[in-house]
Amino acid sequence: MIGIVLLIAIVSSSSFRPVRATDYSVSTITSANLIDNSNIVGKATSETKLSQDASYQNGMDIYGGNNPIIYTSLMATVSQQPALSNLDVKTEQTRISVQDSSGSFLDFSRVGDIGMLDSPHDSSSQTVDWLNLLVDLYNFLAVTNGLPASPNLPNGLTATGWGSDSTSFWAKWCTADLFGGCGVLVTYTTDKAISFRYQLNFPKPDVYTISISTYVELGVGIGLLTSCCTVGWSYSFKYVYESDANSGNDAGNSFSTATGISLGGYSGLLYGADTVDMYKFDATQGQTIYYNLIPPPSADFGVAFYDPSWNLISGAGGDPGTGHTLYGWFTPSSTGSYYEKIYLTSGTGTYSFALSPSPIPPDFSIFTSPSYYCLTPGYQARFSATVKSINGFSSPVTLSETISPSNPEVWGSFGNPPGNPVTLSVPAGGSTIAGFYAQAAGDIYLHGDFTIMITATSGLLRHVASSALHVDYFAGCPGPSGGSVASGTLITLADYSQIPVQNLKVGDQLLSYDMTSGQYVNITLTRFVTVQTDNLMIIHTAKGKPLITDQNPAQKLEVMFPNGTWTELSVTELKVGDYLFDASAQAWVLVTRIDYLNGGVHTMYDIYTNAPTLNYIANNYLDYIKV
Repeated sequence: MIGIVLLIAIVSSSSFRPVRATDYSVSTITSANLIDNSNIVGKATSETKLSQDASYQNGMDIYGGNNPIIYTSLMATVSQQPALSNLDVKTEQTRISVQDSSGSFLDFSRVGDIGMLDSPHDSSSQTVDWLNLLVDLYNFLAVTNGLPASPNLPNGLTATGWGSDSTSFWAKWCTADLFGGCGVLVTYTTDKAISFRYQLNFPKPDVYTISISTYVELGVGIGLLTSCCTVGWSYSFKYVYESDANSGNDAGNSFSTATGISLGGYSGLLYGADTVDMYKFDATQGQTIYYNLIPPPSADFGVAFYDPSWNLISGAGGDPGTGHTLYGWFTPSSTGSYYEKIYLTSGTGTYSFALSPSPIPPDFSIFTSPSYYCLTPGYQARFSATVKSINGFSSPVTLSETISPSNPEVWGSFGNPPGNPVTLSVPAGGSTIAGFYAQAAGDIYLHGDFTIMITATSGLLRHVASSALHVDYFAGCPGPSGGSVASGTLITLADYSQIPVQNLKVGDQLLSYDMTSGQYVNITLTRFVTVQTDNLMIIHTAKGKPLITDQNPAQKLEVMFPNGTWTELSVTELKVGDYLFDASAQAWVLVTRIDYLNGGVHTMYDIYTNAPTLNYIANNYLDYIKV
């Protein structure tokens, strides 16, 4: 049987507030009933907390420096024994995955200070000692007492301890069998709690999504355990790691808290409620200060400069608009400390900026999208190459392509005969996009991995960008199709854990939810296709991770209208003020904003199962199989 997840508390969504070490909650506290034959026989609850000084919080977003210590607790208790049987806690598990803003997973080599506590330690005790567990947690963080042994598990071994795979790491407690694994022996454990500590070493400042999947299983029997009741749910929060201008944390946002820097080049991050970074630097009267700002491709950042008396310097800085860079200069009227304010108008992400006593040479950058494409022979793959002006660059740029290794059955072009270059005009501070096509001959025996190399030249300047192409008739690569959900979307598996959509494989067991019966159903992935689209939409809700799909009418979600009626609705008909069904919490969640992006090339994933009339669960929302 499946438990029902009930939200019993939630973190405030007020403005920035200080985070105190050791016991600051960063997640909703969730509780789930354990149900046997429609009877509530127990309860499970989970919470994630942070131990990190000099951090602050805005809603479910945590802002701070690197190497935060995080701990996730999971507790379960059997409150009622059914007739003619004995229920015991058999398994508890918390699984953690960490992704950056591009959807890439944090490598497990960057996870340290790992440990697990369990309570009660005496498995024959019937005493509920959650309070004792919390004392253990305090000592755990303070490193004042020795810890119970917690083995490092080889991947795939199901036993008490912690382990990892390519996309996640986990802590697990279970009853033992005779062979050192999770198993069948009754230990009369009706109350159990585990707490998993881990420290994350992020490779760069970014916005990281930390996703937690929980799983609890009861067993029933005398002498030997058989599975009885299970429950699992997932939740997530964001950790914004900032090290503006190599400071190790967020830059100040006012004149009095401005971060001091010398003339030079730096980077910073603006995200969410952090909309201003203020820097202070010294300049001399009559000295020319040259400056630039390079924002993220889809964001709108601006710059303002102030004199030592905090007066705005007219004509310096400005807001160049979405995706545009800024370059300019000004001459200080007096000697002293000047201020640079970098502010966010729309979007989010990492920016770079420079201050120099001499002119900054004009330059450009180039990147290609998507970075990977799986192509069926006989079809065409579409890529884009974006050239962006830096420091006022405004000269023509010539693009040429090569595909290696060379194969006469795989070729590409910019819309003209293969091998011919294309020349772009790049506006100062702006960018220009060129479409590029790769095609494979219709040979079913054609397969291989190729690198598409785009070389951009302008005078003596030369930059290169590349994308990977996999060609295979039998690999399930797509022909022409619409997309479904974007890379990084978390799909719920039958065991209630979540994995990113790009890591699915045919045969995986997925979790579905039947709105009519109110029951979870297991379904099987029968076909999995990667596609390219030229549009997407980002659906923001009042909680959780945004859902990204393409603007395809065939894509449907479970939607409730403001009048309380609900239906399967095309994403193209979804409106702000409607509600999506959160299958993990079994609750309706308000749609707060929908962003539409047209143009470019976007990688999406289509999911097909053995139950085409049912849904799968994407970022906890019900997404229906496209037919």
